[in-house]
Amino acid sequence: MLEGSAQKKDVVDLRVSLSSRPIAWIDKFCALNGIRLLLQLSQKTAQKVCCVPLVDLSLSLGEHQENPSVDDEVVESEALRCVSQLLKIPSKFKMFVSHPDLTALLALALSTRNLPNRCTVLSALNSIASTPQGHQVVLDAFTHYQAKFEYQNRFQILVESLFEPADNRDALQLRVNALTLINNLLKDVNDLRTRFEVRAQFLSMGINDFINDPSHLEALQTEISLFLDVRLLRVLVGIRVAEPTPRRRQLRISSWCLPPSS
Repeated sequence: MLEGSAQKKDVVDLRVSLSSRPIAWIDKFCALNGIRLLLQLSQKTAQKVCCVPLVDLSLSLGEHQENPSVDDEVVESEALRCVSQLLKIPSKFKMFVSHPDLTALLALALSTRNLPNRCTVLSALNSIASTPQGHQVVLDAFTHYQAKFEYQNRFQILVESLFEPADNRDALQLRVNALTLINNLLKDVNDLRTRFEVRAQFLSMGINDFINDPSHLEALQTEISLFLDVRLLRVLVGIRVAEPTPRRRQLRISSWCLPPSS
């Protein structure tokens, strides 16, 4: 697998091995750039996501350039499960923090159209962002994502995930994971001013429309409450923050589309 193209069976076998093989074997796999290979495979079916107006939720959030095969989707899914398994090992978790390029590659997998796989990526990024050292690494990963796809706002894919129609369990979990990550990115307690700046980036894309939607299920209420909890910060930092008004619903991000393929 490390020497050539990976097939579905290879990645499935690897995922099983990561759960059962001794740590010495896993160390050797990682030393041979195995993590980087998995991250490349995790983008097997990833599509460039073209932006749409946040106010028009009837539109698709992206356009398929081609239909991925079932095997491609399995490879992508299994590769992400392998990455999640590696993140449970402290020494491998530290690799994503000490080598920010690995976390940046992981973030690129958010462009997949497969909602369960995007949920897996968000969960992995959440675990990294929850640590003091990993918080900035994840912020930088989204800056890299922005440069890669030439977005105006580095957190665009997160806000788009919030507005994915929640008509099934996968879409609901996607919303929960996305908002959890947003809140984790706002927990920069050592730099409250930066926290306000990051929060302002989310507000500028109309996230308030999502937060104020009364139809949200109970699963989202805790994270919504955390996002809205800014009074104490306003006092501590001494910054006057204007709350978004309903007029911000007119905000559109349809112009923030990817450039034509070269």
